[in-house]
Amino acid sequence: MSKREIRWLFQQLPEWVEEGFVSEAQAGALRRRYAPDTQDSTGLQLGVIAIGIVGALLIGGGVVSIIAYNWEYLSRDWQTAISFLPMILGLVLYGYVFFKKRNSLVWKESGSAVLMLFLGATISLISETYHLTGTADAFLKPWLLLSIPLLYLLNSSLSAIIYLIGATAWALQVSRPETVGFWGFLVMAIPHLAYNFYRAGEWIRKHLLAWAFMISWAFGWFASTDSGLSEYIMVGTGLWLSVFCLLSAVLFPSGRIMVRQPFLLFGLAGMFIMGIICAYGTKVPGFHLGGLWGDMEYPFWAAMTNFAVLVILALAWIVLGWIHWKSIGFSLESALLFGFPLVLALYVAFTDGQEKDLLAIILANLYGLAIGVAYLREGIRSNNLLDLNIGMLFILALALTRFFDAEWSLIVKGVAFILLGIAFLLANLYIAKRRVNNA
Repeated sequence: MSKREIRWLFQQLPEWVEEGFVSEAQAGALRRRYAPDTQDSTGLQLGVIAIGIVGALLIGGGVVSIIAYNWEYLSRDWQTAISFLPMILGLVLYGYVFFKKRNSLVWKESGSAVLMLFLGATISLISETYHLTGTADAFLKPWLLLSIPLLYLLNSSLSAIIYLIGATAWALQVSRPETVGFWGFLVMAIPHLAYNFYRAGEWIRKHLLAWAFMISWAFGWFASTDSGLSEYIMVGTGLWLSVFCLLSAVLFPSGRIMVRQPFLLFGLAGMFIMGIICAYGTKVPGFHLGGLWGDMEYPFWAAMTNFAVLVILALAWIVLGWIHWKSIGFSLESALLFGFPLVLALYVAFTDGQEKDLLAIILANLYGLAIGVAYLREGIRSNNLLDLNIGMLFILALALTRFFDAEWSLIVKGVAFILLGIAFLLANLYIAKRRVNNA
């Protein structure tokens, strides 16, 4: 077998074991048969990368501490020269990796990450030496801009993750409307993300990048957009949560186990939180289309930047829905995930700036119940405990909202919760028994 075929086999084995096609012993035998010298090589490489970076940072931190102890006694010329030392050392290491070790994943990731971090150290030291402004914007912006080539020269995903963390931190530190610059930083990382999402193999890299991107997107979205407009805070949020769910089937088509579909897991978690907020009848601002073109907080250029992102999200939602329907086919779960932003739009229209509108509360509860029943049904049909528990979680959350909101007696509420708990345990026991019988 070729290396690509072996890599594909190793990616499928955890799912085959989970679904009962092969046993743990058989999976171990297949690993020993086809890759006796490289078993668990991905985990080993990740460990070596982590150890290498931690070791380099500890050495660098020790050197910095020694220099810092004598810093005030050095002349400005010496301070300037020493300030460039971390970057020079990082460049030497990076040059060695680029010309001698570019076929090694461990060296590429370690060298790129070390240079990126040492570059930040140099910028910080120069700022300290010449008493430049100490704002987050003054440090993070040049550091992020200078680090962009490191994402691509050696295809370093660890550098991309650090970059996304830095871009998110920048968006959370600066004031509006400068925060819309987050979209520019994000665009610079998109080619790296797209290339690695569609590459065969290296599923650990894909998952780490996926989680880093989603977390960065979520924080950046709420930092950059106008929280006073439901077009963004409600409908826009619903759009990107739905896009994440639909994108999961495109990027991770073989990830039948939920944990192997990070976009779907993140999207469902977001929908769950939004659904609970709406089920309580939380007051949200009504639609204000005029605010999309700008206001006192967002001038025209900033408002247009956010509006462009909203339009791109809407187009991606439509295109991904069409792709999903043509290539995969819509199930009840898919239809509910696709319709989430429409439900939020109706919720905003019903509330229209009012609190605890009855129609809006009914809509939110019915939608949450529909998702719960759909996943509960799918979990029972496919013997999937995770799907079943997701469905039960949605239903249980709705019951909790009614527990605190409904004017029922404590006895009635207690009996209802006991019955739900029994149903939860019996459903899990039933699925577990079916899986054992099938195995």
